[in-house]
Amino acid sequence: MKLRLSRYTIQVILGAWIIILNVYIFLYHADTISESLKNITNTKGTSDNEDYDDTNGWSFEFEDSDEYNNMRIYQGLNTSILDSTTITLYQRFAELKDDRNIKPIFSTNYESIFKHHPEPLEIIANLDFQERCDLYFQHLFLNRHNWYVNPDEALPLEGRNEFAYRTWKHNKMNEMKDKFKQQHKLGEDDDIDNEKLEEFIKYRYTLFWNQTLKVEQKSVDMINNLKVFNKCYLTKDKQAKDQFIESQKRFSKIIGRDIPSFQFTSDEKTVKINTKNCNDLEMRIYPWLSMHYPIFEKWNGDIQLHPPKYNNYKSSTPNLDKNNNNGCFLSKFKSDLDGRGIVLTLGDTHLENTLNLIKLLRALDNTLPIQIVYYDNLGANTKKEIVKAAREPFKDLPASFENISHMFRDNYDHGLPKQEIWFVNAFNAVHEKYRDKFSSYGNKLLATVFNSFEEFILVDSDIVIFKNPNWFFDIAKYKESGAYFYKDRSTGDIRPESDTHFFKKMFPSSIDSVMFGIPMVSEKTLDLEGMNGEFHFMEAGVVALDRIRHFNSILLMPQLYFMSPFKHRIYGEKEFFWLAFAVNGDEDYEFDKYFAAAVGEIKPDRVRKNGKPYQAKQICNAHPAHLSDADDSLVWLNSGFHFCGKYHLVDYENDLKKQGNRYLKTFETVEEIRKYYYDPIDIVHAIIPPFIDAHHNDFPNSEEEPPTGWEMTHVLCHDYMWCTYSSIGAGENYHNGTIINFSKEERDYFKYLGDIWVGNE
Repeated sequence: MKLRLSRYTIQVILGAWIIILNVYIFLYHADTISESLKNITNTKGTSDNEDYDDTNGWSFEFEDSDEYNNMRIYQGLNTSILDSTTITLYQRFAELKDDRNIKPIFSTNYESIFKHHPEPLEIIANLDFQERCDLYFQHLFLNRHNWYVNPDEALPLEGRNEFAYRTWKHNKMNEMKDKFKQQHKLGEDDDIDNEKLEEFIKYRYTLFWNQTLKVEQKSVDMINNLKVFNKCYLTKDKQAKDQFIESQKRFSKIIGRDIPSFQFTSDEKTVKINTKNCNDLEMRIYPWLSMHYPIFEKWNGDIQLHPPKYNNYKSSTPNLDKNNNNGCFLSKFKSDLDGRGIVLTLGDTHLENTLNLIKLLRALDNTLPIQIVYYDNLGANTKKEIVKAAREPFKDLPASFENISHMFRDNYDHGLPKQEIWFVNAFNAVHEKYRDKFSSYGNKLLATVFNSFEEFILVDSDIVIFKNPNWFFDIAKYKESGAYFYKDRSTGDIRPESDTHFFKKMFPSSIDSVMFGIPMVSEKTLDLEGMNGEFHFMEAGVVALDRIRHFNSILLMPQLYFMSPFKHRIYGEKEFFWLAFAVNGDEDYEFDKYFAAAVGEIKPDRVRKNGKPYQAKQICNAHPAHLSDADDSLVWLNSGFHFCGKYHLVDYENDLKKQGNRYLKTFETVEEIRKYYYDPIDIVHAIIPPFIDAHHNDFPNSEEEPPTGWEMTHVLCHDYMWCTYSSIGAGENYHNGTIINFSKEERDYFKYLGDIWVGNE
C-alpha cells in the first residue's frame, strides 16, 4: 500500500523540523559561539594577579589586588553588544573569526546605534545597505551636529614603549618626584612620604593610561567614519552589496525568531539628512580635499583641468563607476581614471636622478605614459630638462649594447622611443587650510592619490628597474590581487609590541563585518613580518597598484599619515601602503617573498684573524636590490646606479685613508676611488641574507662570523654603505642565506643599462 501524505501533513512535519533545528541552534550552537568569543575577547595577560584584566591588552603589573582595585581605569565603550545572541549566531553563520587576540574595540558610533536598537536583528533583518549607511551617518549628526574628520585632530602619542605600569614608573620616577615636590611645596632636601608618592604616581599613570585609551578610541572613530563612507559611496559593486544583504536575510529566516520591525526612535526622527547625495558628507569626511582636480600639463605645454585620456593604454580592469551620479567628487574622479602608466613624485633637487631614470625607461623600450606629480614646487627649467631627456632623439648607444643587441627588437638602435610626459600639479587639489600637511614623504602619498591612471607603478626617482614596465602588470600575484609590494632590508630593527597592538585595534572589528560586510583581517596580515616585530618591513621604491580595485584603501593612506599615533610609529611613508589596506579590511595584496638583497661582486679571499676563510660571503655597497620570487631575476634596485649614490658629497682623501681591505678592494689614488664610486655597480652576484624573524636575527659567536645579515659600516661613501652576508652565526646557531650568480648575458645586460643610466659612452 502506498503511503500518501497530505499537503497539510507535510507542512506540519516541515514546521516541526524547523522548530527542532532552531532549538538545537539556540541550545547548542549559541553556547558554543558565546564561549568561543569569550576565549577571544576576554584574553588574559601574563600578570601574576589572578584578577588581572588586560584593559585593551596591556598589563599594569600591579603587585597586589589592593593596588589594582585602587586604580580608576578608563573603561571605554560598552562592548556587550558583541555577546548578544544575534551577533554571536551571525558570526558563526557567516564564519566570521576575529584572529587579532585583543580586547575588542569598535566605533562609538556603533555604540550609539545599538543603544537605540539593542536587538541587532532589527537592523540585520530589515535594513538594506543604503539604509544602514543612512542610519550610520544619521547618528554622527545626532551626537554632534558639526562633526567632521579633522586632519589637525590632536592625537598625542606619549610613552610609546611605556604602557606597563612598572616600566612607566621606572622611566618617569625622577620626573614624578619633581612634580610631587612642586605640588606639595617641598624643598630639595625635604623628605618625601613614599606612600603618598606611590599614590601620586598611580594617579599620574592613570591619567596617562586613560589618555592613551581615549586617543586609541578616537583614532578608531575617525578611521571608521572614512571606511564606512568609502564603502557606502565609493564602492559601486551593487551585486556584492546585494549578496551581503541577502545572506543576512537568509540568516534572519534560519534562526526562526519573531523578527522585530525597524522603528526609528524619537531622537533619530529629529535628524533629517539627505544621505543619497554624498557631497555634504564627502566634505566632512575629506575636508583636506579642495574638490578640484590637479592641473595636468602635457610635455608640449598643453594644460588640462581634467584627467587626460589614454585610449592606447586601456587596462583590463572594468571600471564600475563610469556612470556614477551620486554627487561625490571622489566618485567622479574614480570614474575618470584611465589606462596604465608610471608615476613618480619630484622636486627640483631630484632632477639628475629623474633624467637618468627617463633615459633608462627609453632604453627599456617603455611605451607607458609617465605622470610626474609635484606640489607647486617644480621650476620651468626642471620641466624643460625632463622634456628634453624624454623627447630628443636618442640613437647614440654605448658600446656595451653590442653584447646584448639580440635581446631587443630589430630596429631598436634606430632610436629609443620618446616618452609621453605629463606634469601633475597636486597643489590645487588640496584645500588651502591643509596644504602644509604634505611635505617630504607625504608628497609620495599625494602622487598615489592624484595621478589619473587606473593601474600604475609608483617609482622613486632614484630607482633603477631592469624590466620593461609592462612586466609588473603581468606578475601573476599582481594579476590576482591588483597590489604588489616589495620587502625592505631585513635589518632586524625591532618594532615594539605596543605598535603591533595598536595596529590590531585599528583593523576592522566584527561589528564592521556584521553591519557593512567590511572583512576582518586574517592570518595573512597578522603573520606578516611587519606585524611581528620587523620595523623596516616594506620598501616602497616600486609599488604596483590597481586603483579601481583598491581606491578606498589608497584614500586611507593620507588620513593615516595625518594621525600622530600612526606617523610616529612609521619611518617615512613605506608602511602606510600595506597598513592602509589592512585598516580598510582589504587583504587583496601580495608581497614578493624575498627581503631585499645586495648586488655587486662578492669580495674574494676574506680571511679571519687566524688565517681561515670566512664561511660568510660579503657584498658591500649602498643599494638594496629586489629579486623576483618567481625566477630569481633582478627586478629593481634603489639609490641609483652609481656605486656610491652620494659620490658628489664624498671626502675622497678621507675615504682613501680609511679604506683598508675589510669592505672594498684597495685603491692607490683618489682618482681610482672617485672613478669606482661614480661608475655603475658591477653586478655579478646577489646575496639575500638569512632571516629568521625580527626577534631572532642576531647571533654573536666566537668564530668571528657576522652575527647579522646586514651591517651599516659608517665608514665609506659619505658614511652610507651596507655590507651584506650570505650566512650568520656559527655552530648550532649557523644560518645560511641565498647566493645568486648571474649569467654572462645577464651581466652584459646590467652593464648596458648601467652605461645608459650613468651616461657612459
